[in-house]
Amino acid sequence: MDMLKTAIRNNPEDVDAALRRLGLTAAPLMRAVRAGYISRVSRTANDAPIAAGFYHWNETLRTLRDELVMLGWTRVDEQMFSTILSPDGKTAISVSSGDDATGDPRGFPKTKRDKGPRTADAIDANIGQLDLFDTAPEMVLATAPEDEVECLTYVLLFHANATELRAELSLPVSMDEHDHIDTWRERIILRSQPIDPEGDTLPKPDFGPEIDIDVKRRA
Repeated sequence: MDMLKTAIRNNPEDVDAALRRLGLTAAPLMRAVRAGYISRVSRTANDAPIAAGFYHWNETLRTLRDELVMLGWTRVDEQMFSTILSPDGKTAISVSSGDDATGDPRGFPKTKRDKGPRTADAIDANIGQLDLFDTAPEMVLATAPEDEVECLTYVLLFHANATELRAELSLPVSMDEHDHIDTWRERIILRSQPIDPEGDTLPKPDFGPEIDIDVKRRA
C-alpha cells in the first residue's frame, strides 16, 4: 500500500460522510476545539509558562470526552496516552495541537509537539491494519471480518492563528525523526471557526438573574 497517498475529505458532503462512517458528526469535534481555545486564552500572566498549552490540550480532550461519552464512547487512558474509544471498539481518537498547515487541505500538517511510544504503537497498529487488508480506512471498517479488525486511532488536530480556529480528524501513519506525526492516510477537514479580531473570544460571564432583596430595617 502507498502510505503517502492521503485521502483528503474537504467537501462538506464528503466530510459528513466520513464522520458518519466513524459514528460522528462535526458538531462535538468543533465544540471541543473551541472549548480548548477558550481555556487557553483564559490563562493569565500568573499561570505557569506551560499552562496555556496544557489547558488548551486538556480542555479539548475533556470536552470531546464529555460529548462522546453521551453517545456510548468510552474514556481510555493507557500509559499516559489518552483517547476516547467508539462503542464498537474500532475507532479511537486522541487530541493534539498541530502546526499552521492544520485544517488546510493543501498543506502537509505535523503535530506541534513530539509524541511518545504509545503514539508510535498506535501508528504501527494503523499501518498494520491498512497493510493487512490493503485498502482504505473506510473499507477496513466496512468490509474486514470483525474478529480481525483492530482499532484505528485518529487524531483530532487543532490549530489557532490570529483570525480562526482550524482542525481536522486525521489518521496518522508515520512520525519524522523528531517524533512529530507527519504523514496521514486520511484527513477529514473540519470547517474553520472565526476568532474575533478584537480578541473578544471569551463568553460573557453569566451571574444569573438579578435579585432584588427587600431589606427592612428593624424597629
